[in-house]
Order: sequence, then structure tokens, then C-alpha cells
Amino acid sequence: MSCEAKERNTHGHVEIVLPPHLTCVDLERELTRATSEIAQAKRPVGLLVDCRKMQDYETDTRRMFIDWNASQRDKVRSVALVTAKASLRVVIGAMAMSSGQKMKIFDDLQTAQTWASQLQ
Repeated sequence: MSCEAKERNTHGHVEIVLPPHLTCVDLERELTRATSEIAQAKRPVGLLVDCRKMQDYETDTRRMFIDWNASQRDKVRSVALVTAKASLRVVIGAMAMSSGQKMKIFDDLQTAQTWASQLQ
């Protein structure tokens, strides 16, 4: 199952939806799409990563995302992540600390979308 990126630049954020099993190939494809959408924005955007369906992932995807996020820091003002899984919350928390990026974890999509769009 592939991921799908949704452009939300008119609302100030870009969304990525991750599949149940996230591979490096899936993540690279979606980060490439997100990079393109972010580059078209006139100002830094929020990134929303919807992890609600994700059950597991290839270990290298963590480093991939951290490296990509570091390369986009001046264009991505915040990262909202949506998941209810406790294990993902721990991993995401560690990633946020190591990246220095403003990241927040949400249980529901609508609240995450609002947060990602409103931070200026």
C-alpha cells in the first residue's frame, strides 16, 4: 500500500498519510512529494504526518525522516503527528528531541490539522 501526500498549502500545511507497514521506499516517495509541495509554498509550512494506520516500519525510516526534517527546517515550521499508538508516541518523542524541531503528537486528525495550519 502506498502513502499519499495531500497538499494543504492553502491552509498552511502539507499532509503525509503513512501506510500500515512503512518502508524506506514508501517514505522516500512521500518525502519527495512533500519537498516539492513545500518548495512551492511562499512561506514555511506545517507538516502533518498521519500515522493512524501505521502498525510497523522499517528501522531506517526513523533516520530517513530525521535527516529529511533537518534538511527542511527552514521551510517546515512545525510537525504534527497523528497516532494513538503508545509505542509510536515514544519513538516520535525521541525523534522530536533529537531534531530540535517543533513537533506535537495528536490523537485526532482535525486537531492536528488546526495546529499545523495555525502556527505561523
